[in-house]
Amino acid sequence: MVIPPRELKVVGQPATFLNLVDSQVIMSDDRLIFEGSRIKSAILLLGCAVFLGVGIFFAKDGDRWAIIVIMISAFSFLFVLPTLIPGNMRLTIDSSGVELKSPFKSLKLAWSDVDEFYVGYVHTGPATTKLIAIKYSQTYDQRTGRKLSDMDRGIPNHFNKSPEELCELLNSYKQRYGASKQ
Repeated sequence: MVIPPRELKVVGQPATFLNLVDSQVIMSDDRLIFEGSRIKSAILLLGCAVFLGVGIFFAKDGDRWAIIVIMISAFSFLFVLPTLIPGNMRLTIDSSGVELKSPFKSLKLAWSDVDEFYVGYVHTGPATTKLIAIKYSQTYDQRTGRKLSDMDRGIPNHFNKSPEELCELLNSYKQRYGASKQ
């Protein structure tokens, strides 16, 4: 069950109250800010460190492929490291639209740019990863001058809410504010 944002309006210091509700949500009026999960980032970093250690172990034995493992895991470690910095991974939802800020790329969409949000799946070998897929509006396609696939860009499952909950919240904001601006 998603509580509408207006029912959680707090006077004073919202962070103190919201720590009891959700430690990763900051609210002001109708703006919701979800910070990235540091636990997920730490797990990814740990995995990179393990592969780095395995590569170093095999490099001592003279295995030539170990250098490739070391390079890939070191690059992955450097790629994931910025997500631990507070504020580098953030999802902001407000009356004007949605903004995803990540260390390497940002995405800002007005509600008129989006038809709907839904849970999508990315299949990578034996694993399947959930994400919040974005179905873009035709006006967005016309304005950008290119036809985007349904999942050209999505919102990663890197927050402390499930993709289903975030989709429900995003679609409710879209209904609430998107209709009034069209």
